Amino acid sequence: MCVVNVFLDADTFARSARFGAAAINSVNTALLRIIYPKQQLGRGMGINAFVVAVSIAAGPTFASAILSLGSWHWLFAVNIPICRCRVYFRNFLSSSESGKNFGPEI
Repeated sequence: MCVVNVFLDADTFARSARFGAAAINSVNTALLRIIYPKQQLGRGMGINAFVVAVSIAAGPTFASAILSLGSWHWLFAVNIPICRCRVYFRNFLSSSESGKNFGPEI
C-alpha cells in the first residue's frame, strides 16, 4: 500500500500497524521465557537486546542511504524482497526440521 501511494498524508492511516508492533513487543519477554530454558534465559534476553540495539542504530543509516538514492516510496519497497526471503527461509527451515511446511506458499 505504501509503495504505490503518491500522497504522504494518505499514508498516515497505515501507521496503525505500529500499535500491533507495540503489542508484540510488550509480550516479548514472556515469549522469551517460553522459548528459552531457564538456564539460558539470560542469553536469550541478551540476544534480543542486541538485535533491538543494532536495529535502532542501523535503521536510520539504511533509511538515509535509501533516501539519498530514491524517493520515500523505496523505504517501503525495500521490505518486499526482505519479507520474501524471510518466508522462503522459514519454510525451508521448518520443512527440514519437522518434515512439515508451515505457512502460506509464496
